[in-house]
Amino acid sequence: MKSYKNHPRYIKIADYICELIMLKILPVEERIPSVRRLASMLKANGNTVIRSYHFLADKNIIYRQRGKGYQVRACAPQYVRTYLTEKYYQRTLPDIFQTIYLLNISMNEIRERYQQFVQDHQDIILDQNKFQS
Repeated sequence: MKSYKNHPRYIKIADYICELIMLKILPVEERIPSVRRLASMLKANGNTVIRSYHFLADKNIIYRQRGKGYQVRACAPQYVRTYLTEKYYQRTLPDIFQTIYLLNISMNEIRERYQQFVQDHQDIILDQNKFQS
């Protein structure tokens, strides 16, 4: 889970769940970890996890099915992409642009490093068993 300064813990947890959805560790129309299980995994308060789940439900990313817990909506990847893209444009990109400007880094260098990053990270192996409900 990434640590963003000045972000409430429930937003950090929500962002973490969004990343798991985008990485398909949490597939659409499947259950996500129970509040108690996720709280234990992340060493978080159960109320904080509930707040994260409500936040994601308000964004139409997950829904609660009576008797089964929370599940990922079929349309979740689209909503997650929209949410994270907007957040990135508003919070992260301005800082990156400022750093690029201050250090006089060329766009060619950025492009080359990005292409190398993609190449280096194509074969990431993720521990999916950890997130099974």
